[in-house]
Amino acid sequence: MASENIETNQDKNIQSEGISPPYSVEEIIGDIAVNQAHKRPLQNAESMLKRGNLKSALEIYARVLQRVKDPDSTAKIKEIIDNISVEVQKDESLLQQKSIPNSRGATKVNFSKVLRDL
Repeated sequence: MASENIETNQDKNIQSEGISPPYSVEEIIGDIAVNQAHKRPLQNAESMLKRGNLKSALEIYARVLQRVKDPDSTAKIKEIIDNISVEVQKDESLLQQKSIPNSRGATKVNFSKVLRDL
């Protein structure tokens, strides 16, 4: 359970200020009845993206991509995934560059790695 909290805290550190997807849910789904089943997950992913929770949004879009059969919708979702991936990589590289010392001068430790080594 401790590792779950640590992963959640680490995910929060990677959050960005939020971005807007290039396509809305309605543009992705279109008038295709089969895609209507994916409306709610796409809305959730869009909401996560706007709040800055990029990794969660990326996971949802990736799951929806596996289920969508329409080539136009697939292309739009892939574009969104590519945009999010770039933002996540930027955020992770910024985190790696930053070293936050605590009050004693020690740097922040990645506890999930330490726990795996135990």
